[in-house]
Amino acid sequence: MPDMPEDPDRLLTVAVVGVAAVFVVALGVLGYVAASGDASTAEPMRDVQWRFDRVNDSHARIVHDGGPTVSPDGLMVSVDDIERHPTWRSETLSEGDSGVFRADAGSDVALLWERNRVDRVVLVRWTVPDGGEG
Repeated sequence: MPDMPEDPDRLLTVAVVGVAAVFVVALGVLGYVAASGDASTAEPMRDVQWRFDRVNDSHARIVHDGGPTVSPDGLMVSVDDIERHPTWRSETLSEGDSGVFRADAGSDVALLWERNRVDRVVLVRWTVPDGGEG
């Protein structure tokens, strides 16, 4: 007859700790996968050329100026560190497509792409000129 553990509570404790460790490792792996996203979706966005234009005294436009067609999902602008979401005219963006957002002359603008909740990339920066087109 095999030796039985002298303390059955110890066996239960070891089992619970083992299950908890597996659970924590699984959550870590899932979190890493979710945070890293799909690398294939990153490259097309980084390959797009963007252009900013001043529309009027209070608004500017971001224009897809060449490169692959991309989705506007996750694209936003930061105007003097305030996030704004351009009004896009299309569900996919290809050369010539644009979005309008509020930005006064002298504002510092950054086009941001949020791949996921923890990974945000600055695609291009611009300062809104004082007059005319930028």
